[in-house]
Amino acid sequence: MKTGRGLRASAGVIVAVGLLFGVVAPACWAAESAGPAPAGRKAFDKTAGDALAWPSPWSVGTTLVYDQHYESSRVEGGATVRIVGSDVTEIVVVQGSDGGVVQRWTGRDPRFTGEGLPEAMESVMEAAVESFRDLALDVALDEDGAYRAITNLEAVAPLYREVLERSIEAGIAAGAGDSAVDEEKVAEYRKAMATMVEALSSPKVLEPELASTPAALNFISHGGLVPGRRYIFEDSYANPLGTGDITARHTLLLEPMDDAPGRVGVEWTSQPDPAGVTKALEAFVSTTFGAALSAEELRGAVEGLSGGAHFSTEVRYVVDVATGRVERMEMVETQHLKDRQSTELTRLTLRQ
Repeated sequence: MKTGRGLRASAGVIVAVGLLFGVVAPACWAAESAGPAPAGRKAFDKTAGDALAWPSPWSVGTTLVYDQHYESSRVEGGATVRIVGSDVTEIVVVQGSDGGVVQRWTGRDPRFTGEGLPEAMESVMEAAVESFRDLALDVALDEDGAYRAITNLEAVAPLYREVLERSIEAGIAAGAGDSAVDEEKVAEYRKAMATMVEALSSPKVLEPELASTPAALNFISHGGLVPGRRYIFEDSYANPLGTGDITARHTLLLEPMDDAPGRVGVEWTSQPDPAGVTKALEAFVSTTFGAALSAEELRGAVEGLSGGAHFSTEVRYVVDVATGRVERMEMVETQHLKDRQSTELTRLTLRQ
């Protein structure tokens, strides 16, 4: 068994599974994020008399169905991994245990194709897609109709943990080939990986991964924007990885759509402070992956996160002002690090 290469290959698989969890989970749940989920609440004054508002479409008993399209491209070390997927996303509004409003997101027909995936990951991803089919994600909204929390992570985390564990075993098998397995080294490796799996499936890491799309869809709840006025504001939010707050700069613009009466277009961009996000990622990598990587590998991983970092989220909406329904949402998330970059596109189109 080529232990070093095999275990490094397995580590690559598990990291890829962690980063691509939004792919193997139902498409409606989200994709990877550069940091915490987008801000759930607008931090600007909405009291202007000529601001345009709309009702919330999320009353208990409502069901909206969206066709979802997903694309992901990740380039690292000259290698490109590309994922294309689709799903039928059903959102049913129920009453939460606290009396609040909960959106129940369910992916009914997830389909994915991949190019450049590690061979060991292909079968893992296929099995994961099926295991997550029809599994609901409960998204609680606050009193303003914005994203508040995912309330059933306990139902999701075990499945995610199982996917990660499968990826470890697939990587070990692929690294061994026809050679004899060094059981002692593999046992040490499994022990190190267990710590990493626990961290990646913890609520503080898992919720931001899953919250991206629901948070974006609900970000413009009720409107409150003056047409033609560009809003520029900053806010900060707690870093779920535990290294302090991260600041972000946002812009918002609402404009009427001349070719679609009764509809408006909204553009939202969000750019977290790259230094804050990089610091958070470095701390997470050092703490979580330290036991699984050699000192040289760990140093290389941390250095790869610094220098020229840039993160952004751009979202475009089409909203029916009479109903408050988002008829179309397109979100593009980009991450640029020193030696890698990724771009993800998520598109929701409301079925009429």
